[in-house]
Amino acid sequence: MQKKFFLLLIVFAMVVSLIFPFGNNTKGQIDNGFIISEYIEGSSFNKAIELYNGTLTTIDLSNYKLALYSNGASSPSQSVTLSGTLAAGDTYIIAHGSADPAILAIADLISSSVINFNGDDAVALIRTSDASFVDVFGQIGFDPGTYWGVSPNTTVDHTLVRKPSVVKGDPIGNDVFEPSLEWNFYPVNDFTHLGSHEMTIGSAPTLDWTGEVGYEGDGVEPSSGSPSTTFTYRVKYTDADNDAPLSGYPKVHILKSSVEISGSPFTMIEVDTSDTTYSDGKLYTYSTTLSAGTDYTYYFEAKDANNVSATGIPTSSQAGPTVSGDGVPPVIYGVKPYRMSVTYELRPEISALYTDDDSGINTSSVYLKLDNVDLTSQATVTSTGVTYTPSSDLALGKHNVEVGVRDNAGNLKTLQWYFTITEQLTTPNHYFGDPHSHTSYSDGALTPYDAFTYARDTANIDFLAITDHSNSLSSTEWNDTKTQASNFTQDGVFVGLCGFEYTHTSDGHINVYESTNFVSRNDANYDTIPEFYAWLKAQPDNVFAQFNHPFTLDDFLGFAYDSDVDKKIILQEVGNGSPPYAYARLEEAYIYALDK
Repeated sequence: MQKKFFLLLIVFAMVVSLIFPFGNNTKGQIDNGFIISEYIEGSSFNKAIELYNGTLTTIDLSNYKLALYSNGASSPSQSVTLSGTLAAGDTYIIAHGSADPAILAIADLISSSVINFNGDDAVALIRTSDASFVDVFGQIGFDPGTYWGVSPNTTVDHTLVRKPSVVKGDPIGNDVFEPSLEWNFYPVNDFTHLGSHEMTIGSAPTLDWTGEVGYEGDGVEPSSGSPSTTFTYRVKYTDADNDAPLSGYPKVHILKSSVEISGSPFTMIEVDTSDTTYSDGKLYTYSTTLSAGTDYTYYFEAKDANNVSATGIPTSSQAGPTVSGDGVPPVIYGVKPYRMSVTYELRPEISALYTDDDSGINTSSVYLKLDNVDLTSQATVTSTGVTYTPSSDLALGKHNVEVGVRDNAGNLKTLQWYFTITEQLTTPNHYFGDPHSHTSYSDGALTPYDAFTYARDTANIDFLAITDHSNSLSSTEWNDTKTQASNFTQDGVFVGLCGFEYTHTSDGHINVYESTNFVSRNDANYDTIPEFYAWLKAQPDNVFAQFNHPFTLDDFLGFAYDSDVDKKIILQEVGNGSPPYAYARLEEAYIYALDK
C-alpha cells in the first residue's frame, strides 16, 4: 500500500477551523471518502484501479469488493474481494497481472479478471455487508459503445484521476456518467499519479436565523411566556456543497443556569420534508414547554453528511426565553381513605383535597384513578378537591389510588397511595400472646415443642411466635419450628407462628413471620440491611415483619423510609425484656418511625 504524499486543504475565510469530513460511524456514511481515485486504461494490459481512503479511520478492506460490469451488463461479470486494511490517507492499487512493471511494483492486489476493462465497462466498489455501492466508475447496465466522455477526453486509452474536489463516491450505479465532471484526463500509459491522491475539503455548512416573523434576530419564539407556553426553536441550515445534515442534526441545546435541561440536545425536524436542496437554505424546528426561569440559554449545532461542523451566529450561546410565573405545582392533601389504612367499608369515600396559592387550580386537569382505571367522569371535581364514591362494593384486598391536578400555570402534581379493605369481624376480640420468643435453637431454652406446650397449656395465651436468631439456626431446626407451629395451631384455641429474627450486628434486629425459609447475616448475600430489605420485599403477601427493640434512632438505617418495605414491616416493639433482663420502653422510637 502506498502512502499518500500530501493532502490539499482549502481554507475558507469565514471558517475558523475545519474538521476532516469522513470520520463518523453511521452505517452508509462510514465509508464516505472511500473512493475510486484513479482509472488507468492504457495500451495492452496496462490497466489498474486505485482506491483512496479519504476518511479519518482505517478501513477493513475485507468488507468490500471490486466488481467489473462488462459491455453494459447489469450484474457483475467478475469480482474480487479485497483484503487487509487501508489507513486513512492511503491508496490501494488493483492491477492486471500483465501490466507494466511500473504498475506492478506498487500494486497491492493482482486481478486479471476484474482489471480487464476496455473503456466501455463499468467498475464498482461494493460494500459486502449490504451489497450497496460505495462508488461507481461508468454507468451500470449501459453500453456506451466504445467509451464514455467526449473526445479527446474519453475513458479509453487514458489515465483518469479523480478531481481533488470529489470527497465522496457515486453510490448510484445506473445514473448517467459524464467523466469530465469529476475526473481529470491524462495521456495513455501515464502512471505518474499512481500511489498518491489529493482530496480537498468542501465548505462547511452554515446556520442562520430563518428571517421569519419573530425569528429575524434569534431562534426562539415567543421570547417570553409561562410554563404552559409552547416555545418553538427554528434555524436555517445551508450547505454550499448541497450536503444534507448528518443523521440526528441539526440539534438545539437548551440550558438552564448553564446546565443542559433533561433530554437536551434535541434533534430538530424538517419544516418541509420535500425540500432536498440545501444550498439555498432549509428550515428546521423543535417545540417544547419549559419550567419557570429567567436563566435560559440555547444554541444550535449541525454537521453535514461529511461530518463537517456548521458555523454561524446560531452556533453560539443565545439568551432566552424568559419563563415567568408559577413554577410550583399544587399541593395535594387530606386523602381518604388514609394512606396505607385498613377499612371494613366496601364503598369507601375516595377523595383528596388540593390547593395552589400562586396560579389557582385548573379543574379541567383533575383526574382520579382507582386500580389504574380512570374514574374522573364519575367523580365530583371542584376547585378544592375531588371525591368519588363507588356505586358497587369493592373487592376485599389492596386498592391503589392516583390523583393528579395541574395549576393554571401548567404545573402538574400527582399523588399515589393505597388502602386495604378487609372483612369485618362479626365479634371483634382481643388476643394475648408473645410475638417474640427464643428457644435453645438460638439463645433461649428448651425446644419449640416445649415452648408451644407451655404457652398453650400453662400460660394459657392465645398465640406464640418463635423467632430464633437466624444466624444461629440450622435448616433442621428451622423445619422443626415450622412443623411444631403448624401442629399446635388449632382454630379457635391457639395459634403457633414460625418466624426468625434477622440479627444485624450494628443496624438492628427484625422479626419475620410465616416465610418459607430464613436468611441470615452469615450469608454474604444478606449481610446488609438493604440486601435483607430486597429479600423481604420479594416475599409473598402473607409474610410480615416487625422492628425489634430499637434502642437507638440509628437502627434500621435511621428508619429510612421505603414504601415497599413499609408494606411488609407492620409491627414495632414498644417494649422488650423478661427476667432476668430489664424491661425497656421504646415509645420514642415508635413515634420517630411514624414520623418517617
